[in-house]
Amino acid sequence: MSFTPNKQQLADFLKKVDEKLIQLPDFQRGWVWDDDRIKSLIVSVAKGFPIGSIMCLAYDANSTNDVKFKTRTIENVINNHNNSAQMLLLDGQQRITSLYGSLMAKQAIQVEDRKEKLFYYINLKEFADGNLEDAIFSIPANRIQKENNSLEISGIDLSTAQKEYERECFPLNKIFDYSDWQSGFVQSRGNDCFAERFKFFEYFRTNFIDKITKYEVPTIELSKDTPLNAICLIFEKVNTGGVALDVFELLTAKYAASDYQLRDDWFHPSDKHKFGHITTKLRKLPLLNLLEKTQFLQIVTLLSTFSNNEHPLCTKEAVLKLSLSEYSKYKEQAYDGLKLVAEFLHSEKILHCKDIPYHNQLVPLAAILAILHKEYKSDNIRQKIRQWYWCGVFGEMYGSATETKAAKDVKEVVSWINKNGNQPTTIERSSFREDRIDEVSTKRSAVYKGVLALILQNKDCLDFKSCKRLDTSIHFDNPLDHHHIFPQDWCEKNKIDPFQTHSIVNKAIISADINRAIGGDAPSLYLPKLQEDNARIDDALVSHLIDSVALRNDDFQTFYKNRKKELITLIAKVTGKVIVSGEV
Repeated sequence: MSFTPNKQQLADFLKKVDEKLIQLPDFQRGWVWDDDRIKSLIVSVAKGFPIGSIMCLAYDANSTNDVKFKTRTIENVINNHNNSAQMLLLDGQQRITSLYGSLMAKQAIQVEDRKEKLFYYINLKEFADGNLEDAIFSIPANRIQKENNSLEISGIDLSTAQKEYERECFPLNKIFDYSDWQSGFVQSRGNDCFAERFKFFEYFRTNFIDKITKYEVPTIELSKDTPLNAICLIFEKVNTGGVALDVFELLTAKYAASDYQLRDDWFHPSDKHKFGHITTKLRKLPLLNLLEKTQFLQIVTLLSTFSNNEHPLCTKEAVLKLSLSEYSKYKEQAYDGLKLVAEFLHSEKILHCKDIPYHNQLVPLAAILAILHKEYKSDNIRQKIRQWYWCGVFGEMYGSATETKAAKDVKEVVSWINKNGNQPTTIERSSFREDRIDEVSTKRSAVYKGVLALILQNKDCLDFKSCKRLDTSIHFDNPLDHHHIFPQDWCEKNKIDPFQTHSIVNKAIISADINRAIGGDAPSLYLPKLQEDNARIDDALVSHLIDSVALRNDDFQTFYKNRKKELITLIAKVTGKVIVSGEV
């Protein structure tokens, strides 16, 4: 792989676009710039300001390397050229599309913020007066702008060349072929004004047209042998201002070369209100609503690579090597694994997609369950899966850089279960310090979400007010949240350590209306408001692992010590690990 920095005049670059020698790989989205941004871009070019470099990939559809894309012409290119793409535009699509559409396209163009299509013009008199920003304007496709006080340019008719001459407004899409327009303009007021208008236009040509056409666009050209994973990485590095490119987009273009529309699995091809094949299925699993397309592809890749040699992979490079036949073979198995994931999460009392501790841990979990399939129904195997899962959560093993870890877990967990192999590394290396629970204070933490799930798993975990079980039906009928047991105001007044105040130890799963009833009162004051029957409210408190005596006596330290011990015991039980004391 190599790259060549270069500069090309804008006229030459856009000519290649027009001749279809420069095209887009099919993973590039449609352009999305608005009218003001296009005008600002034209001004920047006319003033010689930098507009950023353009990155292209040298391309040969007949090459033997793995870079095979379906290509498409840049928006607004309409002509009879049948050239094959020699370069693919990787970065700079919106800038080049905007410049081509406003400066070279023969038809009006659609922009983001306007219903009607537009042509772009420059008012020569405004330009000559030094008002370049005000001189450039857009006008509807019929070239007539009716009177409108909300528009800067209104009450103008440029529907014929003669009217353009009269109003001294030059159509910017003639900037690369202006001679006929210039001839008509200088003669439009007869011989008496010929010299004056010729001089006037020459000033415009020298100071605007030449500046545009000779503007040098910095380009970076990648060689034909650039591999797919490098293209993805490079695109991510240079495209910080645009929409991020992921492996889904690259595979979409790769499979399109074989006439397979990967997007149709996710998005309905003709009806934006309907879902594609895969999305329709996933919508039946609300717990997985936040699953990303790339994660689904990672699951498919794990299954494919595991099947080949029991050496699973899910790096970007591995996903990009996923053939269309492999994708087609394993996508249904991946979905079957995800159905089992949803069942597993529900059984662990993770009741909403936002309550999932680590979404990226679902990738290896889905692959593992898909491979085990019916064997997963065995209680012994389920318990092993539980231990691995919760060790990942409370060991905080899936916080970052998870691709290699996920692949290793698939291999080791399946071997542990099917071949009675060694415990997975995730279990071996997972550890939890007692004092870690003091630091966990927000739902951004996987440990926080994990503790909430363990509390819900506690037998007969009851609602504080109704004393009904906090099962799935109550969760959805009366959405629950997590709030302070000893209110924040009370803790501040009683000088409680802020870490303890906000720790998960001092949080309970309760509804918003109960939290409002609690307010800032001491527990001894708010408990009678919630339930007159002391025995019933005590049962509810105990079900949340709360020392009811300490709570009624407003004894924060005894409450905190006892509940922390109970939560640590739960964590030790689900992970099968000895919890490390805070002093170590």
